[in-house]
Amino acid sequence: MPDLTLIGFDWPVIDGGGDGTVVTLAAEGITFRGFEVRGSGREPDRDHSGLTLTADNITVENNRLT
Repeated sequence: MPDLTLIGFDWPVIDGGGDGTVVTLAAEGITFRGFEVRGSGREPDRDHSGLTLTADNITVENNRLT
């Protein structure tokens, strides 16, 4: 199966609007590069994040997390 590469040019924003996890990468072989990820949830009793990786062999590089 071929790999999937997601490349953001000029820092496109992925905004979760303050609710939950913003991006979940759940397949092997993904590369995720060049995005601004922001606005995850803030509930202290939950495990929110900007990025969650749930598979092996995922590359996350050169992103901005705010």
